[in-house]
Amino acid sequence: MELTKEYLDEQRDCIQRNFHGYKINASDPVTLLRLNNIIGFYNIFSYGSAKTLSVGSGGFEPNFTHAGFACDVDEISYTLLKSLGWPGVFFTCSCDRIPWPDKYFSVAVCSEVIEHLPTIEIVRATFLELNRVSEHWLVSTPTRDVQEPTHKFIFTLEELQQLTAGLDAMIEQQGLFFYIHNGKRKIFS
Repeated sequence: MELTKEYLDEQRDCIQRNFHGYKINASDPVTLLRLNNIIGFYNIFSYGSAKTLSVGSGGFEPNFTHAGFACDVDEISYTLLKSLGWPGVFFTCSCDRIPWPDKYFSVAVCSEVIEHLPTIEIVRATFLELNRVSEHWLVSTPTRDVQEPTHKFIFTLEELQQLTAGLDAMIEQQGLFFYIHNGKRKIFS
């Protein structure tokens, strides 16, 4: 996707707001459940590997989940991650164009990102790109409107099924989130 100034400004603001709200969110049961689900997914499929990628990482998630690699659309994510002491590898890119070879990562997680993307075509391209760069991938997205001004979409189960057509994806709902992953078995229920 073209990272326009308007889109980058919007996402930079979102990244900073979420980072500054992290201390409050860190004690929120909904946030903790989502982050612990991501950790569980990494643990199931990474087998202790450092080749774990957080896509659209924001400023705190890779530090909490111990992802070895992270990418986001703005360097502000890396600055914030470094302030927490995160030791991983960071790169700037769009989630639909990840500059790594096919199946480079054992696991890629894209948590609460697709609802921010500007078009449905870019959402579909993001699923395809995650499938390309990783052996196992997970996408999470809210099941309802959370009053976040940068959200462009609230997805239904049917829409997620259409967006993942042909990817052998499983869609699970747990609490207030959909978890979409490439796998033959349920992981959260």
